Amino acid sequence: MAKKSTPGEQAETVIKEKQSTAVKQPKTKIKAKQPTRVVERVTVIQQEKPKGVNPWILIGGGVAALLLVFLPVFPAEKTVDKTETVIVPVTKMRDEQVTTDETIKVYQGYIEEKGTTTSTTSYRSVPYTRYVCCNIYGNYYYQTYYVNEAYTTPSTVAGKQRAIDAVEEIVEVQRAAGQDNTQTLTLTSHDGNQTIYRNIVKDDLTKTGKATVKVTKTVSKPYTEQVSKEVTKPEIVKFRVNLISMIMQDY
Repeated sequence: MAKKSTPGEQAETVIKEKQSTAVKQPKTKIKAKQPTRVVERVTVIQQEKPKGVNPWILIGGGVAALLLVFLPVFPAEKTVDKTETVIVPVTKMRDEQVTTDETIKVYQGYIEEKGTTTSTTSYRSVPYTRYVCCNIYGNYYYQTYYVNEAYTTPSTVAGKQRAIDAVEEIVEVQRAAGQDNTQTLTLTSHDGNQTIYRNIVKDDLTKTGKATVKVTKTVSKPYTEQVSKEVTKPEIVKFRVNLISMIMQDY
């Protein structure tokens, strides 16, 4: 049974004929047989020669190659510094006025001021002599007169003593040289007020007492404030790269 030919193939029937061979005649006379004719059918499959490469195949191959080279399809990762803004609590200091009870040491005693000088006015008879010209004889002579003259008598009044008590809450005493062998005392109270005494000839102030007073001070107190802060931290980033970047490690 002959094989069916497919598209692109042509069935070709080749008829081969066997040539009859010469038959030796037997010595005996035998009636020779008639040569037989054998027919063989051989199917030859002949492939059709290609007519050329399809251009769409070339275009598709080129596009595939470009995609392979430039399309990011290969997985990669790297570590980058990522900066983000976060809200964090920050402790700060600020000045505040506060009033507190405070126990202080105070001075007490006395100071003595220099006495004042006064004068008393009196009058006395003082002789006054002058030339007088002339008498009946034309001579000069002396004549003495007496006149009242005012004069003062100085006197010193005893100095005044002043008591300095602990209730004045004196916390500092400063002494400085003054005039006429006196000194100047500057007394400072706990709240910074100062009292100055001059012409002091004697003082007796000792730190003997204590007092509780209201003291207003400026102090620094901490407080918490929420502020924005930029924080930089490493982060692993996963992505895809193309073939060129993968080969060059350029990512």
